[in-house]
Amino acid sequence: MIRKPLRRPCLTLSQAVHYAFGTGVGAAYGALAEWKPAFARAAGAPFGAAVWVGAHDVTVPALGWSQPPTKEPLPMHALELASHVVYGVTVESVRRLVRRLL
Repeated sequence: MIRKPLRRPCLTLSQAVHYAFGTGVGAAYGALAEWKPAFARAAGAPFGAAVWVGAHDVTVPALGWSQPPTKEPLPMHALELASHVVYGVTVESVRRLVRRLL
C-alpha cells in the first residue's frame, strides 16, 4: 500500500519528533547501560530491536500516527527492524567512545 506523501510542515515535524525521541531514548539507554552493564550486551542490537517494537509497531500505530503493522509489507518490516538494530549498535558504539574519552 502506498501512503500519501506528507506535506512539508508535517514531514519536518515528524522528523523532528523522530530524532528527538531517538536522542532521548539513546541517552536513557546510555545511562541505563552505565548503571546496569548487562543492558549493553550484544552491542546494543537488542536495544534497537526493542525500540522498533515498542515505538514503531506498538506506540506509533496506537496513537494513529501510522498504519497498523499488519498493513505494512514484510520487506518494509525487515528494513525497519534492520535500521533500528543499526541504531542500537550505533548508540552503544557512541556510549563506549564517550566513556573512553571521559
